[in-house]
Amino acid sequence: MTTTSDSDMAMHKIFLIPELVSAIVDFVATPVIVDDEVHMPMHREGSPLTGMNEESLTNLQSLSLTSKIFREACLDCMWHTQCTLIPLMRSVNAMADAGPQEGHAIPALIRPRRYKLDRSLTEEDATTLLKYSSRIKELRLFKHLVIDLDFATLAAIDTLGILLPALHTVRVPMNSCSELEFVLRTTAESIENLVIHSVADVYWVPSELLVMLSTTGKAPYLKHLRLKCWNIRGWEAQLEDPDMWVQYNLANQTLSTFLREASHLEDLNLEVCITEEVWQTIAETPLKHLTLSPNIVSPAFVQPVTFGRLTSLQIIGWKVTDVVNMLQCAVFPVLQELTLVLCPEYHPVGGSRDDALAFTRLVLRCCPSTSLTHVKWTLLDYHYQRDHVSESSRDRILPDVIRPLLGRYPALRSFHVSTLWPWDLDDAFLEEMASAWPDIEHIYLDPCALYPDGSRITLAGLDVLSERCPNLKSFGANIETTIPPGLRAELPAGGRWNTTFQTLYLGHSDVNDVEAVAASLSGIFPGLPELAEYEAVWEKVNYVRVWDDNWDAVAGLMPLFVAVRREERSASVRGQVQEGI
Repeated sequence: MTTTSDSDMAMHKIFLIPELVSAIVDFVATPVIVDDEVHMPMHREGSPLTGMNEESLTNLQSLSLTSKIFREACLDCMWHTQCTLIPLMRSVNAMADAGPQEGHAIPALIRPRRYKLDRSLTEEDATTLLKYSSRIKELRLFKHLVIDLDFATLAAIDTLGILLPALHTVRVPMNSCSELEFVLRTTAESIENLVIHSVADVYWVPSELLVMLSTTGKAPYLKHLRLKCWNIRGWEAQLEDPDMWVQYNLANQTLSTFLREASHLEDLNLEVCITEEVWQTIAETPLKHLTLSPNIVSPAFVQPVTFGRLTSLQIIGWKVTDVVNMLQCAVFPVLQELTLVLCPEYHPVGGSRDDALAFTRLVLRCCPSTSLTHVKWTLLDYHYQRDHVSESSRDRILPDVIRPLLGRYPALRSFHVSTLWPWDLDDAFLEEMASAWPDIEHIYLDPCALYPDGSRITLAGLDVLSERCPNLKSFGANIETTIPPGLRAELPAGGRWNTTFQTLYLGHSDVNDVEAVAASLSGIFPGLPELAEYEAVWEKVNYVRVWDDNWDAVAGLMPLFVAVRREERSASVRGQVQEGI
């Protein structure tokens, strides 16, 4: 089932397939009458419904009656999101198939096709088009279904008026320039979200696309913009050509101009090559959220710059040095969320202490205030990295590397490290974290299987987190599950009773005593619903070691032990009441 965004009217997915909808309408609207008896059209020769069994026909009739009764809601649902303008143009019989696109080494039958209009659109067409186009709120144009609009068609657009009054989101490939111009010139001020992505050997957004955005007057209304260039190989070789340098600089100058016009832009995602001029311009915008992935070896920005309004920043770089070079002179005084992402193709597994120190120093330098609430260091895609390192080949990264972050950011809510670095942390450091970040909700300390030696984090460390961090929802680390002496005796009757905790990510922690571990965990996190190996993405990684099946046994025993903790807790409360406490 799918639901329209403007009503609670639930629609069956069959209504999203135009060919089936046509058959449904024919099924209901045009019965065949023979000798005063009504025969459904599926019995007609050539009917698309011929051969359906009676149960399917009954279901189809129910659906078709729904579409007839709730026609407007059905149309709203069908037209809400479109992947091509072809159905719209077919509604005024102006569509012609120009055939498969050339230059593709695939059979013509399934080759991407290009279409064209066989006539110019008229003012009379606008009335018909509006019946459907006024319902379109999202356009996710598909590169395989492109309409080539000629100059005459585009020149006559202004006479049609606003055809897309409700459109707020557009996703378009760079080979759909004429379609994008048609959309921009026929939409209203409602457009807020725009994604432009490349489909060819493009390393930056062509300047003509950005000029088009400016000339159509839509820049001031955009709130979310994403520019994505996929083909990044050979970028440096391309710039050895002087003409390519000219295009590159022109594209960046145009991008800077456009960003200055986008006065309401809040969210910017650039997966393109940019110059320092663009970097400086971004700092002057009212942006709140910025994602930057240069797709190349990142340039070193050397001019001081302050991003006074930015609250969320994600930087994706090839290596640690790339990220450092980009941010070395930048300051984010009100930043709340910082995500630093490395590409595993160029990031050595295991990293080094110097890498970790560089990240810590970068955070401290770029975020001078105490506003930071979320810090994340991670890899772009775990499943790309299938190499393994031996324990002896890497130095362990000790707590002193990230300890400087503890006192600087007391409002931290999430601290996430998943870089395959060989962290060597212990219970004492968890206690420091709990004291420095009492409101922390998520801690993830790289529970990976690349480093098989035992962890120094034990269940006693989890007990400290449970006691001092009442808002903690998830924790991830390799854990030594041998029960520390005196742990059970130190737990209060019924356990800490941390009801907010949801997930414990255990990596490849071993379990030696299933019952003892289940009993201890039920006292530390009695409401724990899930024991997990990793976050979902880790499932794609080929590891030397495997998930200890004993954790499944622990999970199976948890409900029983939690019930015991509940009874202990109730007994403790009853005892306090009787004693008048």
